[in-house]
Amino acid sequence: MEDLFLLILLISLVGLFIGYKKPSTLSFIGNGEMTRKKALTLFGSIALVSFVLFGITTDSKESKIEEVVKTEDVSNQENIEKKDNVNKSEKSTEKETDKSTWYEKTYKITTIDKQEGMEDYDVGSINVWPSFDDRSSVVSQLKNNDEISLIGYDSEHDYCKIKKSDKIGWVACPWIVGLSSDMSNYWDN
Repeated sequence: MEDLFLLILLISLVGLFIGYKKPSTLSFIGNGEMTRKKALTLFGSIALVSFVLFGITTDSKESKIEEVVKTEDVSNQENIEKKDNVNKSEKSTEKETDKSTWYEKTYKITTIDKQEGMEDYDVGSINVWPSFDDRSSVVSQLKNNDEISLIGYDSEHDYCKIKKSDKIGWVACPWIVGLSSDMSNYWDN
């Protein structure tokens, strides 16, 4: 539709120019003799109306860009959701298969620091935290050779969720003796 109004606008501008220079050339249009005033009024009003209608029917570049961006956002969001669903299903499968090798198994705690420069230094006790990112309070303390049950693992922080008697909390995994190296994320809420 915008192309039609553009064509009418261009034709009316040509008619406007011809009507100003030599109005008698346009005498075939309308009744009687074409004057400069009639030519300018006729073609000027046609040019003005077609210009306005062209502007109304033309989509701005911004709206086209926004449309493309929205379409891309929707498709990207759909792809992200699909990936999340695939990842969730993989993780749930991973949890079921992997956790069986370590979940609720009994492990011993070591308080001997094996870090470089600290070999064989006994720290005495290990703090058990409410979560791997909340160390504002201590749930419990563990001594060397205490036995715990492992009920969760967070690979990003290398923290393990443990249970000892009725106490549940998180400790750094290097303090637990005999952990498997192929554990994947899992923890009970």
